[in-house]
Amino acid sequence: MARPWRVSEEMLAKANDATLKPILRDLLLAEALRSGCDLTRVTINTDDRAADGGADATTPQPARPSQWLADCDTCWQIKVGTASEPKRLESEVGNRSRLRC
Repeated sequence: MARPWRVSEEMLAKANDATLKPILRDLLLAEALRSGCDLTRVTINTDDRAADGGADATTPQPARPSQWLADCDTCWQIKVGTASEPKRLESEVGNRSRLRC
């Protein structure tokens, strides 16, 4: 399925936390809308200082299959550079029990 937007690798390579979070906010909201998620349950924290339990964003289980959203509630970590390495992310996500597939 064609998407009405595209984010290039070049744009992502130049991104920092301040520019990446709004991009991903728009992408998550668009995909949540497309897949029939309850948009009132989509949360996106763009304030680095706010307590978020390690979840920069959460999306609920979609009503329709999605290439990008799991078939369950999903926790998102939004990081750039070395902060996005899997080992570093493990300590970021707090209460994983609230998000299960």
